[in-house]
Amino acid sequence: MINHMRTTINMKDSIYKSIKEEAARKGTTITQIIEDRLEYAAANKPKKQIKRINLKTFSGDGLCTNVDLDSNSNLQDIMENF
Repeated sequence: MINHMRTTINMKDSIYKSIKEEAARKGTTITQIIEDRLEYAAANKPKKQIKRINLKTFSGDGLCTNVDLDSNSNLQDIMENF
């Protein structure tokens, strides 16, 4: 048994016209064109973009002054003000 759901979508007139013309050329329905495109989009999800960040570095030995690795709030304060 195939389940279907009826829904309403809003789209630009130009997109609807293009899909309607494509459906007529292919001898299929507007619904089928939209379903095919949605299935393709779902199967070909773009990979998440990894946001690159630049970490500030320093030279020297050990930690920056006033850094307490046992205090999350201290670390957060330092990172927000760095």
